[in-house]
Amino acid sequence: MDSNFNSSDLQGAFNLLPAGSVSELASTSNFNTGQDTVNLLSFNFDMSYVGEWTLDAGLDAGFGAELFLDGVLVAERTDNLWWSNSWNNSDVFSVTLNNISIGEHTVELYWAEDCCSGNSSIRLTDARTGNVSALSSEAIAAASIPEPAGILLMSLGLLALARRR
Repeated sequence: MDSNFNSSDLQGAFNLLPAGSVSELASTSNFNTGQDTVNLLSFNFDMSYVGEWTLDAGLDAGFGAELFLDGVLVAERTDNLWWSNSWNNSDVFSVTLNNISIGEHTVELYWAEDCCSGNSSIRLTDARTGNVSALSSEAIAAASIPEPAGILLMSLGLLALARRR
């Protein structure tokens, strides 16, 4: 990040930066993205019913965070977010996605950090079941297909974290 960094448009800032690294996350619990980074966590899913999810992002994000569903900005915070490893902290970036329609969708979470490089975690709550779990391919699959439909019907994109400096 340099003096031209625009913290009021994290998606735009991410797209302007030179390509960084792309990593598949084994877990979205207690991961670290480093400092002076703009980050993107993106995942695709195929919803088989109209549903509601809540994504909670416990981030170290000095420049805030933005969440997009299918390319549309649905929530943003522009303040310095540091959740202090507590889901009860007011700096948790919590977004409820209401009435997710049947079909394919993409969620993109952008955040930027200037210093300190603290741990981050992301979790998913399925309003239908009340199940709260770390964001993972398995959690997305379980929340996308109502029981007893088979997981084989699920088409998941790569859960990936991209980072640019």
